[in-house]
Amino acid sequence: MKLFQKSALAVAIAAVPFLSVNAMEALDDATLSEMTGQAGVTIETTVDGTNGITIGSIEYTDTGSGATGGGSLVINGVNPGDAGVTLQGQVWNGTDWENGNSTTAQTIDIDEYGNLITETKAVDGFRVGTDANGDDINIGAQKISVGQVLLRSAAQQTAGEGGAQLVSGLEMTMESGDSSAHILNLSGDDRALAIDNYTTAHGTSTTIDTGLGRANTSGAKLAIVSKGQSRISNLNVNALDGAIGITGLSYGGGDDGTELMNSTQVIWAIGGDAVAGDNTTGGVYIQGSDSVGTLSIDSIAIGGTSIGSVAIRNINQAGSVTRIYGH
Repeated sequence: MKLFQKSALAVAIAAVPFLSVNAMEALDDATLSEMTGQAGVTIETTVDGTNGITIGSIEYTDTGSGATGGGSLVINGVNPGDAGVTLQGQVWNGTDWENGNSTTAQTIDIDEYGNLITETKAVDGFRVGTDANGDDINIGAQKISVGQVLLRSAAQQTAGEGGAQLVSGLEMTMESGDSSAHILNLSGDDRALAIDNYTTAHGTSTTIDTGLGRANTSGAKLAIVSKGQSRISNLNVNALDGAIGITGLSYGGGDDGTELMNSTQVIWAIGGDAVAGDNTTGGVYIQGSDSVGTLSIDSIAIGGTSIGSVAIRNINQAGSVTRIYGH
């Protein structure tokens, strides 16, 4: 399951809409003059439900050799010419999500302390839901489709063909509420004061206190605090060359996974060389999310025969820290 989750996460990250830089239009002098004096910038992005955003292929090649590298991971379409990753907008028809234009608006500001403050919310195609406090929120959705994920040897990568099919036919609908990503400027003489100013203005939590505390003591100059409301409403996928099939996977809040999860993460980086097992040396650090979720799977099939359903409740990752570094 860990391998599958990491593959799905990598695919989901690869498909986020801000990768579509070609969708940004050039700003001429007249447009810029109209923005003079504005307090920040708002960017609206509409993802349609037909063509959406597509990525032909993604290839990661390990630069090592022998037992420690040389092979590749490839995400591409099952058939020649097919997209490897497709992101389509979803709209709520009153009972379910369907393909359609989905619009989100992102505001970008820089506060007096030099922190970059971004907030994102759905403005079209959404359904109205409630958050943990009972307040109304806009819930938008997008559908991510992946052709296949292949593992290739160095020889197969050179030939540009073949490989073992790790994942195929992945299709996932992701619901989301309001989200934010705040990049904190901790480069001043008093990082603790900078953190206090931020939490006073934007609130705190156990995850924020823990993550920013570690960022402070490590001497990090930047830290990212991300907050989101999301759930996977439906995921279907085949794995391990089709030997395993998963249908109706959902991951969300509540005992049945039907609610959005409120989650917060803190990310900071430490420069320099990384030492295995030493969480004070180089790398990118991610404080475990404070979300509590329920994972449900309608059916798991092995060799074409269903072996039943699964429900794993109250998954809490707040007590973990992940470090990413090269080797």
